Amino acid sequence: MLLATLNRGTLSWIDIEYVLSSGCPCENINYDVRAYYAVEQTYARPAWIGVQGENNIQSKPNSSNTGPEFLAGPTEYSITAYPNPFNPTTQIRYGLPQQSTVKLTIYNVVGQEVIRLADENQNAGYYTTRWDGLNALGNPVTSGLYFYKLEARGTDGHTFTEVKKMLLLK
Repeated sequence: MLLATLNRGTLSWIDIEYVLSSGCPCENINYDVRAYYAVEQTYARPAWIGVQGENNIQSKPNSSNTGPEFLAGPTEYSITAYPNPFNPTTQIRYGLPQQSTVKLTIYNVVGQEVIRLADENQNAGYYTTRWDGLNALGNPVTSGLYFYKLEARGTDGHTFTEVKKMLLLK
């Protein structure tokens, strides 16, 4: 199971997807990790390495009131794509600190819209969308530079816009 994607040389990370619903107020979280290089499609070493992390997860009562559910949610808007460069697919991950109207769009280098991946109201949380290098008509796009743009307007009226580059290599 893939829990996180990290860059080479990363010594620490935050596990934003961890959900603890048993009510256990554990002090540490244990992971088995192994470095995988997506471009070369190889592992750095064949063995898994055990690591521990601090449990700094926020508590939030669940809807059934049967006990606590621990969730770590975003505190600010964010967006990233991995892998980048990519072939044939990339995952675009973004965080919404509050319910927002979201538009996630891919553009080519001359500013033409290639495809709109999201255009809807979404609750606060983390989202992952995969782009497979196809345009809105389902046709493959050419290799090259593309831009992914997240536009979000929160319920409090706050707006967020960020554009980042990604490279499709075929």
